[in-house]
Amino acid sequence: LRSWFDFDHYFSDDAFPRVLPFVFGDRTGRVLDVGGNTGKFAVACARFNPSVEVTILDHPAQLSLARERAQKSGFEKRVHGYPMDLLDHAREFPKGFDVIWMSQFLDCFGKDDILALMKRAAAAMTPESRFFILEPFTDRQKYEAARFTLDMTSLYFTSMANGQSRFYRASDFHSLLAEAGLEVEAEHGPIRLSHTLLRCRKRYPVP
Repeated sequence: LRSWFDFDHYFSDDAFPRVLPFVFGDRTGRVLDVGGNTGKFAVACARFNPSVEVTILDHPAQLSLARERAQKSGFEKRVHGYPMDLLDHAREFPKGFDVIWMSQFLDCFGKDDILALMKRAAAAMTPESRFFILEPFTDRQKYEAARFTLDMTSLYFTSMANGQSRFYRASDFHSLLAEAGLEVEAEHGPIRLSHTLLRCRKRYPVP
């Protein structure tokens, strides 16, 4: 388990401090961290912003690890857990959050599940809330060698996980977001090693 987390976190740990200024605006007070894993991003948010409250949406076993990390960091009063089977697409995401965050989470699934998760995020959003996605997209790499490395890592990722996990192209996500009723209003990257940050809003019909 430790070696898997070391592999998984290698890509994201260095990106978190660099993306937080993009995530936090004047109105960001409540963050929903979907698939928050061991709570590293939630703790980073609490450390970055002294008034934010973060709710981690994940399986109970993951929440126990995140709770332990929050307690050790002194943020147990501002980091909360909300247990949910994230692949039960009949269950709605909780509402009332300024930011919905997914980091290296959607790449764990096939496109049908990704679309369903995006639709659930859209249903929980207001015109003011924003949906952020942090991913190492293969078509946003600065160098061809980096793209090739991600493609090859995808094969390892797929075989070690559930047979569907992989690194996607940003163009794939743009299409899925549009189908889910969302639109990308900003794209930041490359961030450090390989990441791109998508900032999305809910799309409303033009009156």
